[in-house]
Amino acid sequence: MAVDDRIRDAVLDEIGQDRVIIIDVIYTELRRRQRFPETSRLARKALASIPDHWLRIDSSNHVTIGDIAPVQNDIRDGRPAKHDKEHWAESTIIAMCQQSANSSSAYLSVKVLFSEDRDGRRVADTVPNMMAVSIHGLFLDRVLGGRMSADEAQDLALVLNRVKRGPEVTAEDFLDPTGRLLGEVASPARRPRRGT
Repeated sequence: MAVDDRIRDAVLDEIGQDRVIIIDVIYTELRRRQRFPETSRLARKALASIPDHWLRIDSSNHVTIGDIAPVQNDIRDGRPAKHDKEHWAESTIIAMCQQSANSSSAYLSVKVLFSEDRDGRRVADTVPNMMAVSIHGLFLDRVLGGRMSADEAQDLALVLNRVKRGPEVTAEDFLDPTGRLLGEVASPARRPRRGT
């Protein structure tokens, strides 16, 4: 969202009045990224643009390292870790949603993980009543729903491509209802699996 105000506006429009939860590890990750020249500007902008009404939650009240580590390993998918906290934010969110899916309130709402990490989305997609979406997947949904033109989606995707946050795609790619033309940035399927 911090890459371009038009992307932020599209995401906020899509969220609408839905409840948004930001967990503590997101803030920790963004503050850490402020220390590195290649991510400092975007991290500062991301922190400054988080709406005040989004609910902030301390993840330690809900999950333990023992809950998070297996999810982190699943996301790594056998690849060596670059550092101990790689995929930590996504893993924490997914672990919290797993806890929710196992509770009596599991069917009250669908949880959405908004992530650019393909394996994070893959793992989130296995949690009942949870769905995962990338920015390209969100653009695809908006195009197919008539809330954005394919040309607008392509323009925003090109902005992301310039900062190495996505592949080069065409307007026609956003017109394919299967999302296959967008490749990994639109997968997995964006529909939540219902609990049993």
